[in-house]
Amino acid sequence: MDCAAGARYGGGIPPENLGPIWDPFFTTKTADKGTGLELATVLGIVKTHHGFVTVETEVGQGTTFRVYLPATDPGGPVATDRTENSPARGSGELILLVDDEETIRSVGGAILTANGYSVLTASDGTEAIALFTSRAQEVALVITDLDMPNLDGPGLARVLHRLRPGLKILAMSGLAGDRLKNPEKRTAEFAADFIEKPFTATRMLNMVGHLLHGDPMP
Repeated sequence: MDCAAGARYGGGIPPENLGPIWDPFFTTKTADKGTGLELATVLGIVKTHHGFVTVETEVGQGTTFRVYLPATDPGGPVATDRTENSPARGSGELILLVDDEETIRSVGGAILTANGYSVLTASDGTEAIALFTSRAQEVALVITDLDMPNLDGPGLARVLHRLRPGLKILAMSGLAGDRLKNPEKRTAEFAADFIEKPFTATRMLNMVGHLLHGDPMP
């Protein structure tokens, strides 16, 4: 493996924050300063190239991230350790990811691709329908946000189910709680399951594996 050199920066990461730093949406910044998506994006991209990332940090001294990539083409999948609770990898199943937020599409697509799935992304329901009709029999799962311009998640689901009855749809939203009461019940009519944003990569992958392969949810 080749290592990209890195310099120390910042004030260091407290030990209690080291565990979740790779999770999408985790951030210690205020809402107007960052989304917490950068490290998740980096990790997803590096994994697609069969690499890994290490972190060295000391509070008050700074943090160093090192990216390790294969020196040559590995010529096939790289074996990785899998703990009991880690999600199973996909086998090239095609997933259509629909969200009007570019960062969600970018990070979600990187996570899914890094874990063995093929991904199409769309920014709203109308774009999703155009993509779906060209590959209707290949799409194994649709992951869609509920609140989008032009055509929202429920409207998209109704169209897709007319085009292909029985298609599995995973609904997602960041409006759960006070703004979206009983999301699982409200989406049960058109979606096989619901995931609340923000979510971790593991949570999303476990749910995808459950819907596509019947993997048990941890």
